[in-house]
Amino acid sequence: MNEHTSHGGNSARTLLWVVLALAAAALAYVTVFLAIPNNPLYSDRDAHGVSKYQFIEQCQDVVASAPEIQNLRSSLVESGQIQPGQDLHTSVALPSRDFVRGVQVLPQASWAVVTPVYVTPEGQDAPIMQIMARCTYDKAAGQTVAELRGS
Repeated sequence: MNEHTSHGGNSARTLLWVVLALAAAALAYVTVFLAIPNNPLYSDRDAHGVSKYQFIEQCQDVVASAPEIQNLRSSLVESGQIQPGQDLHTSVALPSRDFVRGVQVLPQASWAVVTPVYVTPEGQDAPIMQIMARCTYDKAAGQTVAELRGS
């Protein structure tokens, strides 16, 4: 066995650490300067009051619990189209990518989106109707509001 150590191993190890540091720096650059700003859900929470992702989630929740949905449910029960204990479920009719692209910034620096929404009775697979929903984020009030119209 050779008792003398080679100095070539130290320079190779140093070169390896330099390569790893450069790779980490490149990954950080790609993430921070390229991937995040080009993410369709990226948003300036401070400027708009809420992130685009939170706005989308709130819009779907507000539409599902809107008084118009409860009024529609009552009308459908009265007409015999659904059972008295049957709830209605809502879902955005657009593919996710189109829904996210449809979210716009209003001049007041808050969010807005108009989207078709399917209304489906609980326990059924097929929607029985489609309505239009317009969601906006009221920055001053700190909440998302929805307006629904039948179509």
